Amino acid sequence: MKTLKLTKKQYEILRHCLIQASECEYFNLDGLAHDEDGKVIDKKYAKEFRAYVRVLKKLEIKLNCKLT
Repeated sequence: MKTLKLTKKQYEILRHCLIQASECEYFNLDGLAHDEDGKVIDKKYAKEFRAYVRVLKKLEIKLNCKLT
């Protein structure tokens, strides 16, 4: 894996974009996987949603920010 050298401004822009994209994908997957009451609609999307949440939690720790 290659390490990127970013300026502080580049890092902040990348971080901001990641936060927006993760929020969009989070709500999209959540809508496909669960109904309004939180019950599972589609098991495939529910599994994908749980995996996505696990990845987001790890990224939140590394980037020191709240992604969803």
